Amino acid sequence: EPVREAIRDIIDWNSLGLSLVGEARDGREALEIISKVEPDIILTDIYMPFVDGLELIEKAKGIVPTAKFIIITGYEKFEYARRAIKLNVSNYILKPITSSELTDILRKAKEELDSEIAQRKNVENLKSQLEENMEALRERFLMNLILRKMSQQEIIKNMEKYNLDLRGESYIAAVLTIDEPEEVNI
Repeated sequence: EPVREAIRDIIDWNSLGLSLVGEARDGREALEIISKVEPDIILTDIYMPFVDGLELIEKAKGIVPTAKFIIITGYEKFEYARRAIKLNVSNYILKPITSSELTDILRKAKEELDSEIAQRKNVENLKSQLEENMEALRERFLMNLILRKMSQQEIIKNMEKYNLDLRGESYIAAVLTIDEPEEVNI
């Protein structure tokens, strides 16, 4: 408890662009808080009542898979460190630790999170742009196919890329424009 309170009170959360959204006395309480607030950075000890820190991380990854986990512990056992590495923990710190060391670690975790968020946004934007342009890209592919502007390898590659199955013995292509669609009975 004294370490938890010291971390809560000594760290200047606002200057790091972070806010403290909860603290827990044990692993079970921590899981409840994590499921409610879905924090981005989680500080934990290894040894806690009910649910230990490593089990907490395993369970929390199911709730907040993109969170950064930092273990602050007095346990040097190699087995703990090895399990932490397998869990992809951001940092494994042995007590005692100074406030400036913890501040640096938190700053680095926030920078990593910001970078990952920016990358996810870029990927989402690219996916959105691709979806918006997919019809035009398919249309261009089909026009080039009709005009015989591609090799067989390019055709196969583009069929996969645009999710088109054009396999067959022969083809007939037609481009139609319907002037008055409401008068057409199909």
